[in-house]
Amino acid sequence: MTGLLASFAYLSAVRFSSDVFVVDVRTPLEVSAGFIESEWGANVPLSVIWSQFQLPEDEFESTYGVRKPALDDEIIVTCRSGGRSTVAQKILRELGYTNVLNFKTEDGKNGGWNYWVSETAKAKAHSDWEANPEVATISGN
Repeated sequence: MTGLLASFAYLSAVRFSSDVFVVDVRTPLEVSAGFIESEWGANVPLSVIWSQFQLPEDEFESTYGVRKPALDDEIIVTCRSGGRSTVAQKILRELGYTNVLNFKTEDGKNGGWNYWVSETAKAKAHSDWEANPEVATISGN
């Protein structure tokens, strides 16, 4: 079964909600280069996601500085480009989490941090153009 997807628009709309947990499954080194900011989230690398999401609530909170999601909380998983988050989504579902979405494009081909950077750059360019269309330039790239 294909897992549910979270679009760029959806993640943008809910990432600062305290009701949605955003988990980045990249390595800490990858995350140090940039991450999707959220109200409630953590970096839990894919290599340890199985064990970490089985921790008691207090141990999870002391490790990650945030409360552990309940089995029915909404969770959005993300990584670099969508591959590891697909695996993480399956693992979390196996652990009993019922509302897990993967941050990917609607066709499921791209996702994660790379997609976020690309889409936020497009959104910023559009916003800049709306604010000042007479100085907008056209690029062949």
